[in-house]
Amino acid sequence: MDKHLQTTRVSDHDRNVEVNPVRGAINSYSVKTISFMALQIILVMLFRNNVYISTAHALLVLLLGSIWVLTDETPDRAIYVCAYIVGFELIWRGTEALVFWEYGKYAVILLLLLLLLKQHSITRADKRPLVYFILLLPAILLIPYFDREMLAFQLSGPLLLALAAVVFSTISINLEQMKRILVAIIAPAVGLAFMLSFNILTVEEIPIGLATAKIITGGIGPNQVSSILGLGALAAFLYIFVDRQNKGLRIIMFGIMIWLLGQAALTFSRGGFWTALGAMAVAALYLIRQSRLRAAFLITGILLVICYFIFFPALNDFTDGELAARYQNFEQSGRAEIIQGDLLAFKEHPIFGVGIGQSTQYHAIFFRESASHTEYTRLLAEHGMLGVLTLLILIWITLDRVFSKGPMLSKAIVLSLTVWALLFMYHAATRLAAPGFLFGLGAVTILAAGETISSSEEEETGAEYSPISPPTHAPMD
Repeated sequence: MDKHLQTTRVSDHDRNVEVNPVRGAINSYSVKTISFMALQIILVMLFRNNVYISTAHALLVLLLGSIWVLTDETPDRAIYVCAYIVGFELIWRGTEALVFWEYGKYAVILLLLLLLLKQHSITRADKRPLVYFILLLPAILLIPYFDREMLAFQLSGPLLLALAAVVFSTISINLEQMKRILVAIIAPAVGLAFMLSFNILTVEEIPIGLATAKIITGGIGPNQVSSILGLGALAAFLYIFVDRQNKGLRIIMFGIMIWLLGQAALTFSRGGFWTALGAMAVAALYLIRQSRLRAAFLITGILLVICYFIFFPALNDFTDGELAARYQNFEQSGRAEIIQGDLLAFKEHPIFGVGIGQSTQYHAIFFRESASHTEYTRLLAEHGMLGVLTLLILIWITLDRVFSKGPMLSKAIVLSLTVWALLFMYHAATRLAAPGFLFGLGAVTILAAGETISSSEEEETGAEYSPISPPTHAPMD
């Protein structure tokens, strides 16, 4: 009886969609995706005027993610929430949500930890990321006094990276799920970009030069704003190749990619812009090698070049030539001096390092007292030879991904996410949740359409198949 009723309902729905194309269009994936992104614009604009709405949103997102972790049989929706938090972390900070500064990182850490405990998958996970994090802990003993905030600032990023890499090493997803992860990253970036564009349009007079960045970024750090916009652009770029069914949505994603790159350039912070392009270049090395993807990549590349020659001159004119001057200047804004300080600290304390957060006094010798911007030299300065070992572990994991076998699209996604995280950590250490989450996500196995993992294969690969929706019917490119 129940089965018959269920069949009748499905039949009625199909008949309604067939008779009513408008209803079918409204229920389509493309419309839902566009509506979801539009909703983020509305939310972000509300956050600008009401700190309590921003706070409620931050708390509700974590609550919803926690409920899904505990109640869902598969981890997919929890992963989407983690990706969404990565995109929204900077917005919550910029709109002064009443949550602590590292809330985004710890929210993702909590969800991933719950996920790991629920799945009981630690025995099949890659243990190298755990070793990476454990090697960082002895440096706590070298600090002159206990400083909880400083330790949270320095260790939350590496902890997130380690936990994400462990969790995702046990998970396999299909292209439909990857699409949703990318959308969860893109949507907050769209909301952020709209808010920044609104700032430009509503300010009576914008100062020219680097001062423009403070107006355009709405008081949020330009380097981090540029990075999140660049991450959104990278996600939109990858989406163009992951979604083989919704042509109109792919065109919209191309437009979003151009918009986010232009907005990132206008922050006058080069790190996020070049990090996005670097990750796209890595993806291109694999996309161009697959016949099914080559045509789409060449068209995307040609259009990207055309847009550069159309929009960059306009943006440069808007800034009276300051934008071109900024991007032609390869000085590192004090980062080179900070790196010098880190290397000096490592030279004087090569065995154990100077201790977590203690490298700032060495930075003052060449620049000023400042936290490290380059994670790699920070590891050397503050952790000594243990820091060297952690770097070797990161290199080892990255090389495994480079030389692993798999479809070109899968490798393009995995390696572009990995490279984005590594480039981010060069110019902004682990200041956001994004690099840790993206590096961890690079450990995921992306299945071809319709592919599943048998129990024997699970034992060999340590991967779990966790579909939430039917695999896409498009072939794995």
